[in-house]
Amino acid sequence: MDELERRLREANPWPMRDAGELSDRAARELAALLDEGRTAAAPRRAARPSRRAWRWPAIATGAAALLSVLAVVNITNAPVATGSPSLLEFTPITASDEEVLAELSARAREDATTTGTTIRYESWSATIIPGTDTTELFVQPEDVTRIHEPDGSGSITTRAGELRWGPPPPGQTPKEPGEVTRSSVYGPGEYPLLFPDAPPADPDADELRAYLHAHLEFRSDATASDYFGAVEDLLNEWRLSGPQNAAVVELLGSLPGVEVAGTVRDRLGREGVALVTTTRADGAFRNVLVFDPATGAVLTSEIDYLGGVDEITLPYPIVLGYIAWKTDEPEQRGR
Repeated sequence: MDELERRLREANPWPMRDAGELSDRAARELAALLDEGRTAAAPRRAARPSRRAWRWPAIATGAAALLSVLAVVNITNAPVATGSPSLLEFTPITASDEEVLAELSARAREDATTTGTTIRYESWSATIIPGTDTTELFVQPEDVTRIHEPDGSGSITTRAGELRWGPPPPGQTPKEPGEVTRSSVYGPGEYPLLFPDAPPADPDADELRAYLHAHLEFRSDATASDYFGAVEDLLNEWRLSGPQNAAVVELLGSLPGVEVAGTVRDRLGREGVALVTTTRADGAFRNVLVFDPATGAVLTSEIDYLGGVDEITLPYPIVLGYIAWKTDEPEQRGR
């Protein structure tokens, strides 16, 4: 492991842990990389399929075990511009962090939402094309629907979202909004789950921590950013009830390095309360979770690069990616 790879792993900016097959282009580019003699060491949770996260585009649904080699290739060859949303703008809250967290927890415990296994979210992440000096200069999120059944069957469907934050330049063609870009159907026992059993029905912070540790290969020195990522993993597989959301608030609020950043409007225009933490001592990356002030549920997760890593040539501060969970009914798509 070289110095850059070590620093990338330490930063842990949304490690890619998605289940799916490589596209034909990704397979060709990956083969070319391997032919050049590069090898990849498996990241900490390589054996477990999981969430779509900070994606380098040719491997948007790629194998997690190849993260280190592809991340190194893309970062060291990164262009100096990329399409990205603006950073979220936080409005300070006069109440103390303890008061804000207590209120979120109380609202969550009063919420009547029930748990479920149909998950819908909008997601986007910075796109850099391996082996080239080009990048997408516009933002087109994806709309993802994940459904799993008690027998372990299910499906994952990804559609192109609406264009945002910048028009496509010549030579870069966006997808038609609503177009199915990936679709996978799983038979009984085949659905890729990090959390095959439901979270405890009415956990406290310690019970939720134990549940996460039982399913994820946490390091002994796991940081608050690791827990932010674990919560995101969980929300991509289970819609949480009010008491479960309360435990999320209480667990994150008990961790060192977690702060209330203020109120904010998320990527879907929803008002929320933001908790933040940095991924390492020098503060190069920042994790953000936005909570619904009425229900205490997580609305949005995102990661920002704030600067400080010499090998990353992207301008900063910059949003690297976000996921915004949806609780409304799927919209009708006639396109």
